[in-house]
Order: sequence, then C-alpha cells, then structure tokens
Amino acid sequence: MTNHEKSDIFSHFSSFGYLPHWAVLLMDAFLCTLAFLFAYAIGNHLFLFDTGSLQLELWQQTIIVLGVQLICFWIYHTYSGIIRYSTFQDVIKILLSLLTSSALLIVLNLIIRTHLDTYMFLTTVLFIYMLIAFLMLFCLRVGVKTLYEVLTQNVGNKRKVFIYGTKSAGLAIAKMLRSSGAESPYIPVGFIVDSRDSASYSLQGLRVYPINDRLFDTMKRKDVHDIIVSPTKMKQISPAKDLKVFLRHDINILTTPFFTEWDKDTNEPPKIGNIESIRMEDLLERPTIKIDTENVVAVLKDKVVMITGAAGSIGQEIVRQVLSFHPQAVILVEQAESPLHDLRMDLTEQYPDATIIPIIGDVRNHERMEHVFIDYRPDIVFHAAAYKHVPLMEEFPNEAVRANVLGTKNIADLSVKYDVQRFVMISTDKAVNPTNVMGASKRIAEIYVQSLYKKLSAVNPSCTRFITTRLGNVLG
Repeated sequence: MTNHEKSDIFSHFSSFGYLPHWAVLLMDAFLCTLAFLFAYAIGNHLFLFDTGSLQLELWQQTIIVLGVQLICFWIYHTYSGIIRYSTFQDVIKILLSLLTSSALLIVLNLIIRTHLDTYMFLTTVLFIYMLIAFLMLFCLRVGVKTLYEVLTQNVGNKRKVFIYGTKSAGLAIAKMLRSSGAESPYIPVGFIVDSRDSASYSLQGLRVYPINDRLFDTMKRKDVHDIIVSPTKMKQISPAKDLKVFLRHDINILTTPFFTEWDKDTNEPPKIGNIESIRMEDLLERPTIKIDTENVVAVLKDKVVMITGAAGSIGQEIVRQVLSFHPQAVILVEQAESPLHDLRMDLTEQYPDATIIPIIGDVRNHERMEHVFIDYRPDIVFHAAAYKHVPLMEEFPNEAVRANVLGTKNIADLSVKYDVQRFVMISTDKAVNPTNVMGASKRIAEIYVQSLYKKLSAVNPSCTRFITTRLGNVLG
C-alpha cells in the first residue's frame, strides 16, 4: 500500500462525524453490562462467593444495576462529550457516576436486607463491578483518542512544529493541534523553553528543549522549520530580541489568537486556520515606517544609480529595490567576481529590460573608482561596500580601516568631484559607542561623511547630499 493510499484512508477516517449522544450512552451501557457479568463471574468462580443465597437471578440483578447506572450517566452527562476529544474532566464524570451508582446500589441492598432479611447483590461484587466498569470506560476513551491522534497524524503533508513555551497557553496549543486531526496542517513534536538547562523532560509525551547551541541541530535533524508562539508568550518576551535567533536560522514564526478570541457563542477554540505567520512589523518595538513611494520614484526614476558592495547581502537587496523604481541604469560595483556574476544572471532574468552594468573593482582603489565615475557619471550612489564581520576584523584591524574608512573616503570624494546628487552611506548599529574595530571604523567613516557634507553645504547648499543610515537587524 502506497503512502498516498494510506493518507487517503486516514483522511477518510478523520472525516467521520461525531457519534450521537445516544450511541455513546448505548456503548457505555454495553460495557457496564459486560463489567457486571465479569464481576459476578469473578465473585462466583474465583472467590467462591455464595451467590445462591441471593434473592434475584443474574439477569434481574443486571437489569437493576444497568438501570441505576443509566440514571447516574444522565445525572453527570457522561455521554455528552466527544470520545476522541475526551479530557480529564470526562474521566472524573465517569468515576463520579460509578461511585454514585455503587453507593445507591449498596444502600438499596441494605434496605432490602433490613426489611426482607436477604440480599439483592453481593457488596463485594458491586465493588469489583465499579473497578472493571471504570477501567473499561476509561480504556475506551483513551483508546479512541489515541487511535484517532495516531491515524490523523499521517494525513497529508503535515509540517512539524515546536511550541515556544510550556505554560498553560503552550500546552493548550499542543493539545489543540493534536486533537484537530486532519484539520491541522501542523503536528507538534516538541516544546522550547527559555532556560539553557540541558536537563531533559517531557510534557504531553513531547520532549522539552532548552534554547542552546544544540536546539537548531535538533530542529534540522527532525526537519522542523516552524515554531508556534502563543500571544501570551509574545507579551512575556521581547520579540525583536528573543525571536531574532530563530530568524537567523530561517525558522518560520507562527502565532495563534488570544484565548479571549475563542468563539464565545459555541465555546469552541480558535480554528487551525487562525494560526498565521508573525509579520515582521509584529516584532518591531515601534510603529511601522511607511515609505512614501512617490518620493522614491521621483528620486530614482530615470537616474543612473551606482551601488558599491552590490553582491553583498545588503547590497543585493538595495539593487533589487532600486530596479523596481525603473532607473536609467544600475552600476554594480563589487570586488568578488563569482557573487557578482551570479547576481547579474539573476537580475537579467528578473529584470530583462533593465540596464545592469557590473563592474569588478575595489573601493580602496581610487584610480579605478574614478574611471567608473568618469565613464558612467552616476546621479545617486549607495555605498554598501564594507567589511562587516566583527570577530574577523578584530584579527585584521588594518584591513577594516582600509576598506571601511579609506574606501568610504574615496567614494565620497569622487561623488563630490563628479557632482553626484545623493550619496547614501550604509552604516551599522555597531557604530553607536563602538566597542570593536569594525564599529569604530564605520564610526570614523560616518564622521568623515558628515563633516564633508557640513563643510560643503556651508559654501554651496546645492552640493551633493550626504545621507547616513545605520542598519542592524533590520525588520522594518
């Protein structure tokens, strides 16, 4: 049997409707009947009780026990739940109904004994019946619930998820996903806690993993690419700070509605469809910045735009954003040939009508850069070329200064010399009170650019405009 055929069978199983209340009650009554017969047989054959002295025949005792039990089932509404979604509360109702029925039968037995000097039942048999009936009814619900969860986990292509948080909200999400069967596109395979303690334990049969160096290796091994964070957990943490480690590992972050958003009319939990990816703006601790695209179009449309460090992660995104505003030409300055070649191939396919000019060159080489300015006369320059790796630059401080300071000076000076309209320097948040070589070199470059603009604008207000923007973990 193929996996697809199995999936169809499981999907058909999971699509069955709920059993009506009368069917659940009938099933429970049948199990209680069996339980009393077993209890009678145990008392009669195993313990050799004197059942011959009883006033009633076995079938008469069975009818009375079943009648009293059905009344207790009705009092406690043990049949009103959905078996596949049985909870601890359902088990308590069953136990209370059995205790009540046994107590009533024992009282009835004592009354008969007092007035007629005989017994209707053996009291010990009633106790045995209560235990067997509880085990049968309990096993029925646990068995159906477990079977349903096991079978429906094989339906379709479910995405494995970890749940961030082990408080009541996280546990409720796990329970909701596991009980939703085929309706849920997700299957929980573990929990995540903030603690870095490596001690292992489980909740709801799922392993709990601390946030440490081994977590993401585990997620990769288990093929987990999503985590679900409850809105309660989102309020307890700093999303921009605490969730960025997952973003760095390309983990998709999902969330659910607040529990106050559950359907108040039907008392039903939120549907699985309500689980959605967290938007980037949800992680911001400030209002989202709205970009005035009309102004951007006015600045970039039909202009020659030069981007240094174009094949880097930031440079590539700048290139794509600029191309979407239809510039006259885009000059890609990059010293790494392979990334530049790959970028050109991607852009040529993505923007077949755009004029894309790749330039192999080093911003530290003033003569080479001047030839680029002479040949293409850029209107706007985005200067993203820089060394950005903090630990590595601690080992090679001289290279950090040459690239980040001298390279910036070269491009800034040439922008002034060849009448560039705008010069945008891409800096870093590490330049704020720098504590490392990379941050310090970028701060020096910032100071040079700001000082140059201040000096020039005092003499000529229409000179090249210098703009510095600091990028850190950019979310919006």
